[in-house]
Amino acid sequence: MRFLWPLVLLATLAFAPPPATASTFSLPLAGEIEIVGDIPTPVSISISAAVTPLGASYWVVNIGIEQSGSVGGPFSEPQGCVGAFCGMLAGFYVCGGGIGCGVTLVPGTVISRGDPVSFDVSDTSRFLMIDTFVQTDSPVGLNLTANLPDGLQILIISDPMPEGVAQTPLPAALPLFATGLGAIGLLGLRRKRKTEAV
Repeated sequence: MRFLWPLVLLATLAFAPPPATASTFSLPLAGEIEIVGDIPTPVSISISAAVTPLGASYWVVNIGIEQSGSVGGPFSEPQGCVGAFCGMLAGFYVCGGGIGCGVTLVPGTVISRGDPVSFDVSDTSRFLMIDTFVQTDSPVGLNLTANLPDGLQILIISDPMPEGVAQTPLPAALPLFATGLGAIGLLGLRRKRKTEAV
């Protein structure tokens, strides 16, 4: 009978599910992402934001996160928890330097000032839309990461172009067309010089 306990313990360890560990992914600071994997029931994920001043004397960064069941939406603010406080997730608000950081929250909402935010995702809420507002006198480094349970991963669906860049892309044939015009011009110039030499 006393040899039975080690066998029971060994069998329990051999067939026990592996512990869930989290992986960290870098996320875009604007655009839409999809969390893929087997999500039969809601799974809790954790997202955090960090700001590196890079010489800025003040910075205000406001990152909003909404979730949906499809790319087209509708997107809505998830219920989230920051530490022991839970409510409608108002997003991340990180500020510092020579500026005040006062934020008045609507009752029932939570906001993160750099602390991780945890909320649930499922097959009906696995699309996230991230939108960032930055106000500073110098560039700052922004880092948004998500800790996901094993078996889940993040795919970037759309990552909009930075401000000041034309939103309408050039047609794929335009550079080829311009190259062709240049080649024709060079051939014409060469023919003209050849004719003048004769």
